[in-house]
Amino acid sequence: GGGTPPPQYLLFNAWCPEDSVFMPNEAERQEYVLSDYGTIYQGSVGALSHRDWVYGQFERGILDACIYLLDSARMPISNRGDAIKLLRKGSAMINSQDDNGVCVGNWSEDFSLGRPPTSWTGSVRILQEYANTGVPVSFAQCWVFAGVFNTFLRALGIPCRVITNFNSAHDNTGNLKTDLIFKMDGSPDERNTRDSIWNYHCWNEAFVTRPDLPPGLGGWQVVDSTPQESSDGHYRCGPAPVAAIKEGLLCHPYDAGFVFAEVNSDVVFHKRDRYGTLTPFRVEKTYIGHSIFTKAVGSSSPSDITHTYKHTEGSAEDARTMSRAEEYGCVRDPLRRPGDSAVCAHQCCTGVPGSGM
Repeated sequence: GGGTPPPQYLLFNAWCPEDSVFMPNEAERQEYVLSDYGTIYQGSVGALSHRDWVYGQFERGILDACIYLLDSARMPISNRGDAIKLLRKGSAMINSQDDNGVCVGNWSEDFSLGRPPTSWTGSVRILQEYANTGVPVSFAQCWVFAGVFNTFLRALGIPCRVITNFNSAHDNTGNLKTDLIFKMDGSPDERNTRDSIWNYHCWNEAFVTRPDLPPGLGGWQVVDSTPQESSDGHYRCGPAPVAAIKEGLLCHPYDAGFVFAEVNSDVVFHKRDRYGTLTPFRVEKTYIGHSIFTKAVGSSSPSDITHTYKHTEGSAEDARTMSRAEEYGCVRDPLRRPGDSAVCAHQCCTGVPGSGM
């Protein structure tokens, strides 16, 4: 008979050795592609809590909603088979910050114009509402962005998982340090402190090859759709290779320096004297990135993956990582003792010659 044939979508295939998202372990494929629910960790160091989340990537209309998202982003069909471009586009489009994406972030106490972020239990209603109305859905915070992004990636066949980083730094100034400024009386100088520390922050990892980078940097890549800082003009973050972050190879695209600061920056406490001069009076090296968790494969218990992001604090490998971060465009701050912290010289951080988008 007549009628329009249903659209046919060609997805990424983690079972195919030739695919850029090939994952050799069957239990991991079941968890990171096929599982349609999960656990997202929250709380604080020493007080871990969790939230169950329904990803629902196989629910009716969800794949169509994800394709609608790519269409509304005007992503050329020819680019959609490139997992790196897709991750980068997705991390911009899950938030509404500058491109009318899926979720509106709100960190205030006033959610009267939408739903409080804590009221969502899954991604399905959010994606369906966005696809049906074309209007960004209110409201989200980091775990909602990460949960929706996980659904988007799994629906397209890309293996992915939600990560929670406890004591997560937000390096606003790009110097790989978290600078906290205090007034003469010892109270925090919130007006002049641009960096911040969150008790936890959620992002995603996606499992893909990186043919655009040197060997050893494929596998898990950090992507973060919570709008924190702009990257090449859009609020997005990643994909940044976890292996590059661990080794301090911060000039490989994309946004590795920002993620490095989230998990491994020194907290530098500054005091302002009566003349306005800032003097560092304390450096805390072990606070940031205290622990990094994701749901374990095949169970709802947390898996501690801190070791995939950083070497043991104070070890020879840790020292080598910091000096490599220097080499790749970062220099020691001359105000402090060697080993205290690093400052990024942005002009050096232009990426690897010949690396692609």
